[in-house]
This record gives sequence, structure tokens and C-alpha cells, in this order.
Amino acid sequence: MNLIGFNLNVGQRAPGVITNITGKFKGLKRMCRSFSNSLEWKMPMVLQPLKSVESAVKVYPPVAMGYHGAPTATCDFSVNLGNASHYDPGDVGPGVAVWAEKIKGDAKNWFFVLPNVLSSEVIQWQRKEYLRSRKGISIRLSNGVCILWNGKVI
Repeated sequence: MNLIGFNLNVGQRAPGVITNITGKFKGLKRMCRSFSNSLEWKMPMVLQPLKSVESAVKVYPPVAMGYHGAPTATCDFSVNLGNASHYDPGDVGPGVAVWAEKIKGDAKNWFFVLPNVLSSEVIQWQRKEYLRSRKGISIRLSNGVCILWNGKVI
């Protein structure tokens, strides 16, 4: 399972390609522009907040990512990502990630887990309403799954 993610991080790491593959990946600029165009067409409500946060903190994508053609100043690429729960104090706003499989349907039991998120739902039982709380969110990943989050909050 591979991850392509965009967010804005103004912490210790500089904007750019986190995996440091700028020189090796010739299609980076085209991929960033394509991702940005897809967001603009399919999820326009996502792209504008990403760009707004960037403008507010005056951080922009590097030329290698297509400058203003990229969705955000930070791009993450991961192959078979499996990291421990963590908190990124440098995340200053929304993030978006898409998971892709080399062979569709090949990845089994991959999940995006937010262990510290509390959620609640109203349930009805015997004509009464109850509030049931749950801790954690687990999202099953497959080819093309897109997840959005607010890095300031989560």
C-alpha cells in the first residue's frame, strides 16, 4: 500500500518532498499538478483551505513540485507505511492523503487509525435515546481511498 499525502507543516522540516526524491522522481511536478487538478474537480472544498492556510503563513511549494501548481508545500510519499501513533506539532491545517495499491485488491488488512479521537452517536433503544461514546477511529484502506484531516486538531 502506497501513500501520497499533502499537508502544510511549518515545524522542523522544510517544505518540499519529505522522502527527498526530488531529483530522482522526474514526474513530481506533473503528479503534483494532476493531484491538485483532481482535488479542484472532485473535491473543491478541500483545495481552498489548503491554499488559504499556505497564504496565511506565507509558505509555498518549491519549484520542484510545480510551485503554485502543487496542492501544498509539503508532499509525503510512503511505501508500506506503518508508523506508531504520533503528534506533529508543525501541522498547521488541513491534510489530504490518497492510498494506492500496485496491484488493485492486493493489500489486505490495512487501516488508517486515529486512536485518540473521541466520537459519539445517538442510539435509540426501547423508545429512549442514549448517547454512546467511542474512542478511536479506524478506516479500512484500499486503492483510491482519500482521507482528509485537520492537522491542527488531530
